[in-house]
Amino acid sequence: DAVLVRGVIRESTAMDFKAQQVEMQLFKDGPPLTAPEVSVKVRNQDIEIAIPDALLVTGDKSGVAVKQGLFTVSGIDAPLPVADVTFRAQSALAPALDALGQLRFAGADKLALPTDTIQGKFDGDFSIKVPLAPEVEPETIAIVGKAKVTEIKSKEKIGVINLQSGSVDGEMSE
Repeated sequence: DAVLVRGVIRESTAMDFKAQQVEMQLFKDGPPLTAPEVSVKVRNQDIEIAIPDALLVTGDKSGVAVKQGLFTVSGIDAPLPVADVTFRAQSALAPALDALGQLRFAGADKLALPTDTIQGKFDGDFSIKVPLAPEVEPETIAIVGKAKVTEIKSKEKIGVINLQSGSVDGEMSE
């Protein structure tokens, strides 16, 4: 549809659609995200993608459960639009550490934790701002969130640390 505003014809766009059995790669060389259903809303230059349930696959079909995922962009036609991504993540600790390493956020790919021997549970709520550029570097991504790691233990010593049990609460800000 076209709308006349102050003597200029402006286009108006409205689309809603759903997709099923979706697999997408969010970042180059990053793990794939699979979702049974995704809904997309487009209103002019604004986009909203809702992903109620998904799995960030880190290996052998294991991964991090992603809940209440929402990807929004206001002004997709801006020179460098920025997406706001919010979600909840839950998994065993090893897949969460694998995902962090594969995504390379905040230098997490440099962590040398043995994911095959460490155990625990991961639960977090996050909000991420991502510039929508052809090549996105991890340092251009702003992450805000809270995470809790519980029931931490390790089958073996990690360096000089003998980890018997523990929990960690963490908070990230831009």
